Amino acid sequence: IGQWMRAEFISVLQIPARPPKVSGHWIALDLRQQTLVAMIDDTPIFATLICSGYHLQTTLGLFHIYARTAAMTMRGPPGANPPLYVFDTTWVMFFNEHQGLHAMPYHNDFGIKRTHGCVNVPPGDELWLWDWVNETADEWDPNGTSDFFVEYPDAAPWVYVYESEAIPQWAGW
Repeated sequence: IGQWMRAEFISVLQIPARPPKVSGHWIALDLRQQTLVAMIDDTPIFATLICSGYHLQTTLGLFHIYARTAAMTMRGPPGANPPLYVFDTTWVMFFNEHQGLHAMPYHNDFGIKRTHGCVNVPPGDELWLWDWVNETADEWDPNGTSDFFVEYPDAAPWVYVYESEAIPQWAGW
């Protein structure tokens, strides 16, 4: 009590407005605060800290989950020195080309930008998110046969990647 903490070590959960055309299950990724919020329409259901891209930024925008797999070896980016391999990466959900949400058991730096563009999520939280997204699978994978690419990606949950407004240094709580 009576101590100060540097602002860089604090994440403030800011719930975004739902983007137009988005309904049902969707995921909000705030790159400024390094937070993830699972939403159903306008209601936040779950929140956690993340690690997003640092040098090679995670792309801002609105995307559908287009592919997913329970486990895989992650590689890249091309030309990385030293080469990057993350074995047994679990609960992977791709939303923009090579960028995806996945569990990261090898560090505990959540709340800090440090990836090559993917979004790292604490393993238990990513498993929860995987199961939560799976609640809507009958809409985008009705046969349950997708091993990687989802059958109807335009019906899969949205991922909204944005940067919230900066909180002024003088802001009081």
